[in-house]
Amino acid sequence: MLLSRLPVLTPSHVGLIRCQHALYPPVCRDAGAHGTAKSPEEKKGNAMMVEEIYTKVTSIFRELFDIPDLVVTPELTADDISEWDSISHLRLMLTIEKTFAVKFSALQIGKLKNVGDLVALIQSKQPA
Repeated sequence: MLLSRLPVLTPSHVGLIRCQHALYPPVCRDAGAHGTAKSPEEKKGNAMMVEEIYTKVTSIFRELFDIPDLVVTPELTADDISEWDSISHLRLMLTIEKTFAVKFSALQIGKLKNVGDLVALIQSKQPA
């Protein structure tokens, strides 16, 4: 059963769940938002990672939905692409998982509201 594999939450996890910058688990990657400032090098590294993620995600979207000139923005949702139905959503999530070598829970996928949320989730699962 899926729920039996969920970790037991301790008081230290509460901040992680409420944080807008991270999807539980592992930890929030925007430590500057919580009082621990990041160095310029760390910020640049995160920005580069986001650019790389968007490049790969854009390629996946263009191929999956067969829209070669599709512009993928953080605000993009399924409502914006007529070809984005439930079957293509499954294919999208599986392709994203395979491309980035990550796994998403049903709960994490269900919380996604737009591509920006998806990119943040992918980034949260990348090694530091």
